[in-house]
Amino acid sequence: MSHYLRRHSLLIATVLITLLGSGIRFHNLGGDSLWLDEILTINVARGGVSEALNVRDHPPLFYWLTLGAIHLLGENEFALRLPSLLAGIVALPLLVTWGRVSRQPIAGLWAAFLLALSPFHLRYTQEARHYALLMMISVATYIFLYLALTRGKWRWWLFFGLSTMANLYTHYSAFLVLAAAISIIAIQVGRQIARQRQLTLLVRPFAAGVLILLLYIPWLPRLATAIGANLGPAAAPGTTGLTSLSVWLKEAFYAFGFATGPWPFLAALLCLTGLLTWAWQRRWLTLMLSLLVLILPFFLIITFQVARWAFPKYIIYLLPVYLLAIGVAVDHFLSVLAPVSTGRRAWVYASCSLALASAFFLANWHNLAAEYAYVERDWRGLVAHLVTVAEEGDIFVPINLDLHDGFNQGGIVMPYYLDQVFEDYTIIDGNHLALSNVEPFSNDRRQVWVIALNRVLPLRAANSAIAVEQFAGSLYLIHPGVPGETALAQLMMVYENMIPATVAPSPQCLLRHNLATLQTAAHAYETADQVLAEAKAQCPERGQAQARLQNEIDQRLLAQHLQNGRTDRAQIIAYRLLQTDAKDEAALAVLTVVDLWQQFVAGEVQVDNAAAPEPVQTRRYTMPSDGDWGDVLLVHPPAAVTYTLQLPTAPTALLFRMAMAPESWVWGGDGSTFIVRVTTGAEPPVELFRQHIGNQPADWRWHEGQVSLADYMGQVIRLTLTTEAGPENDTTGDWAGWESPRIIWDPAQ
Repeated sequence: MSHYLRRHSLLIATVLITLLGSGIRFHNLGGDSLWLDEILTINVARGGVSEALNVRDHPPLFYWLTLGAIHLLGENEFALRLPSLLAGIVALPLLVTWGRVSRQPIAGLWAAFLLALSPFHLRYTQEARHYALLMMISVATYIFLYLALTRGKWRWWLFFGLSTMANLYTHYSAFLVLAAAISIIAIQVGRQIARQRQLTLLVRPFAAGVLILLLYIPWLPRLATAIGANLGPAAAPGTTGLTSLSVWLKEAFYAFGFATGPWPFLAALLCLTGLLTWAWQRRWLTLMLSLLVLILPFFLIITFQVARWAFPKYIIYLLPVYLLAIGVAVDHFLSVLAPVSTGRRAWVYASCSLALASAFFLANWHNLAAEYAYVERDWRGLVAHLVTVAEEGDIFVPINLDLHDGFNQGGIVMPYYLDQVFEDYTIIDGNHLALSNVEPFSNDRRQVWVIALNRVLPLRAANSAIAVEQFAGSLYLIHPGVPGETALAQLMMVYENMIPATVAPSPQCLLRHNLATLQTAAHAYETADQVLAEAKAQCPERGQAQARLQNEIDQRLLAQHLQNGRTDRAQIIAYRLLQTDAKDEAALAVLTVVDLWQQFVAGEVQVDNAAAPEPVQTRRYTMPSDGDWGDVLLVHPPAAVTYTLQLPTAPTALLFRMAMAPESWVWGGDGSTFIVRVTTGAEPPVELFRQHIGNQPADWRWHEGQVSLADYMGQVIRLTLTTEAGPENDTTGDWAGWESPRIIWDPAQ
């Protein structure tokens, strides 16, 4: 029915659809809070033109447009979202244009009308992110590519190159659009060359490719960084693997098909019908372009492990093709329904079209209303409430209770809104508490307000003294209403009550870790030690952070036990400290009975090195891998040192580390054997320890050694540290070192 549509009628219809889409998109543009990604957008835009060049995961074009918008209109939700809104509006007449240049103007009108009423498109035209701009430029790219392939003029290839370049500077997903474009160019130009046998047909597309490459060269180093961060399973932390094709198709099916009810199924059926109609009409170029745009990105996402979650916004550039195919199907069905009488056919067609459009508008309105009502996170509403209950100078603690990695959205979003209403406040990351941040709260009696995000479990307080208020988007405001309590005590009360409302084992273990941090700041070291042990049992993979806190707790426990005269407890803690730091001075001071290294220095030792290539001596070894150093007795085999010791009547142990000198690693040889023997009275020596350390890379480190001497309590013994050559009796490079050997109290006995 395209021939019934005059040019001025097409223009009027386009204007009306654009006005409809504009009204829908302008409504409530600044009504919702900014969410996490939008805050990231404004943070980058605040940094100016240069800051946009340093963002790892996104090219700079959208940030520059945002910068211009906030400079013109100020920093607010409306201005921040304006570039996306304008891109969404411009996409409407562009879709009509695509239909017109492909000789399907009514299909283009239907596609634009459906886009105007799309809740999915509405969401991303009201979000300060790249997706609406990506889709709009992609439509322009499709148009210029079609014109370049069908008309072959230089200007269309130039416009195609420029639009592609703009798309690549908008979002890295544009490479999937470019891949589809390259494929259709190869097919179409290849067919033309085969028919006309003129290789000159390659000149224009080649020139367009060179233009794209030249304009994108400045960004190539940053592209390499982005590829490394966004491809493969590591790009989607928290997932068990790459998202399957079926999940991607399901998400696109509902998002592109108006979300609910029968609409997704009807839309998919109409899209398939439209594709078949193109085949029936022999519109092969349009069909090939549409199929490649719809299919190839999914194939590339799976093949190259673009490990993003299956969010349809990442493939929003497919939506225009999907809707254009639907528009072709609707146009076809209405043409079939129109009566045969040519005098009335156009009028009936127009009436049926208007009736169908009105029916769809009314039927879909509840989906649009639901989109308006949707609130990602009501940060603004929560802060507006805080204005009525909090005071200047209060402490705000955002915390995320439903992410295993402890990523704290509130820690990024809350400062933006708090800065608008409070001149003086303190904010700390509730997911990553540090002793340095919370210890000052032990004498601080300001009010504490915890802003928790928990989308998994409802948050309730078992303690009636704690007030919990819920806001849209699973946001909770928690306030321990206990007058006179310190901020530290308020925080501990809240954390103790939040633990049951989090998912185990993680993020519950992270919450326990933070509670142990608070208890350490409150000098409740025994309790903190117990709570941290529970956190370690739940999530042993968090070893490094847990080890740091455990070390701090142990250091304080050690000092406390020594101050209280609890030597037995101090020894247990000191022994634990040595498991993580073999040179911990406080722990060594508590545990050391005899420092054998110092006895050697003092000459209180018997040395047997007559057959050794060099005398026993002191050295310092430093491991190149981590800088861990130690003072050693260098005992080049065959050699030995012997100590005569009076052991106490309590259990003791010989503690030491062993290593071959790093500078000797490349000399060859087969390593050394370290041996500990004990002799009492006239009895023959008893071998208590033997370990061979080779000269392989796996052996290039410190090796721990501990030998119990509990069987010799109260006795005089001769303790001999011996080194022997390796199995091949090769002493090359056998710079065997006993690091800081000492007799310690053995609390394990």
